[in-house]
Amino acid sequence: MANTEPYDWRGKSYFRLLHSTWSRCDKDRDSQDSHPIVPVYDPNFLDDPEYRQGRHKDVIRGDRKVGPIVCSILRFVKPNDLKEELNKQFRETHAWLDDSELTLSKIRNLKRESLNMCQRLHMDISTVALACVYFEKLVLSNYVNKANRKLYMSVCMVLALKFNEALNRDKIVSVVKKLLGEIDQVHSIPSREVLTAEFTVYAQLSFALHVPLHEIQPHFTRLLRMVESNSRQYLGEDTFALYSKLLHEEQSWYDEEEEEEEEEGTDMEEVEEDDDEVREHSSGFPWPSASLAQWWKDRT
Repeated sequence: MANTEPYDWRGKSYFRLLHSTWSRCDKDRDSQDSHPIVPVYDPNFLDDPEYRQGRHKDVIRGDRKVGPIVCSILRFVKPNDLKEELNKQFRETHAWLDDSELTLSKIRNLKRESLNMCQRLHMDISTVALACVYFEKLVLSNYVNKANRKLYMSVCMVLALKFNEALNRDKIVSVVKKLLGEIDQVHSIPSREVLTAEFTVYAQLSFALHVPLHEIQPHFTRLLRMVESNSRQYLGEDTFALYSKLLHEEQSWYDEEEEEEEEEGTDMEEVEEDDDEVREHSSGFPWPSASLAQWWKDRT
């Protein structure tokens, strides 16, 4: 049978297989399979900054004799005992994770090692912050476990480097080679294995490497605190002013969007009820339903 489609030198497009991320698809597309739900990512949900001292803390409140004083006393605790307690709190809070051996200390160690690699290669710390966002989204999707955590973090570093660093092609290739060498030295993962897993991880992220600033900012602040710095000192006054302005504008835009959604909520109730009948909501945490890879796996 002869091919009736006209020849296109640009190649064949498969965009019709993809769902729209931030808007509804047409009825024909959504009738083929359920439209994925895009969950809201919270940078403080997985690695909560409150997980620092555990329960080894006493709070003393003043009385009539002492006066209006509130103070905290941090008791001495052995590092291993503190690590065990924080990991226990992490498992209790995130019991929905498939791999119970993926602990908070392992996640934080990966971030610390990535930051050290970044400093040795003179990369921007925002690149590591972006890699942390990618990595946490994969953890929330239950793609990451104890066995593959180093590989996934390494791939996230490569993707963040290619997307975030303001370098030309030749310099990017050079830095990627150096980063792969650091990964091989620190994690004992050969470069071929990292590059082989790159597209898989890219698909599991639903090809969404661009993330809002408010998702990166908490990770960026914590990483700077680890190197005893802050955003103003690291960026400089001019860049910090622009950075703060962009954060404020982005937050204002999201606030306006939420207000519009609340106003249109009553009008959209009937549409959402119809969508709920079509969509099949999976039980448990909703992150896997937002993955293109999971959609393709279910489809085939």
